[in-house]
Amino acid sequence: MIIRLATKTDYKRIAMALFNKKIDYITPAHAKTDIENNRLYVMENAGRVVAQCALVYEPNYNYYAIKRLVIYNKKDCGKGIARHFIRHFCAMNLPALGCTPWSNNETMKHLLSQNGFKYQYTFLNYYEFFVKRG
Repeated sequence: MIIRLATKTDYKRIAMALFNKKIDYITPAHAKTDIENNRLYVMENAGRVVAQCALVYEPNYNYYAIKRLVIYNKKDCGKGIARHFIRHFCAMNLPALGCTPWSNNETMKHLLSQNGFKYQYTFLNYYEFFVKRG
């Protein structure tokens, strides 16, 4: 599996994968904006794009945020894709890296804790903020 920045040529496949996934919190418009701003990463496995994740700088808070992580096909879940993204971003030696999983997303919260992220607080009743400082 390789992680790389998404390109404009990836957009059609990404948009179709998001449409097929039938989720409403990550849209093709998000992907298009993230690609245009060089902040959307994709994971390829055997030449097939299997997941995406954005790394967005939050200037008001001075950290990079892991956002919009989605694995396109259910059969690819449980294969360590989220862990690979987290480790990839941690290896970039950023000054601070944050993530806001939903409070009921025990898997992501566990992955973050395993990779040195610390819980900070809960906001909007169902988001939890975790951060890892460089």
